[in-house]
Amino acid sequence: MEVEIVKNFRDVGKFLNTANGSHIFPENVLYRGGSINGVFNHSEILNIPTIISLRKGADEKKFDCH
Repeated sequence: MEVEIVKNFRDVGKFLNTANGSHIFPENVLYRGGSINGVFNHSEILNIPTIISLRKGADEKKFDCH
């Protein structure tokens, strides 16, 4: 699944399974990506219920979680 708004967005499970050549991690559970500054609500990123930012400092804008 691709999300064009977020650079480098991908399904971690799918990536690991493809790289390993076998199923070692569940797919559609954990995603990673670059900056989400261009995202305004969950519907733009697959309605992922939890977003954890590992960036330092405050986010540039408020994110609509509903």
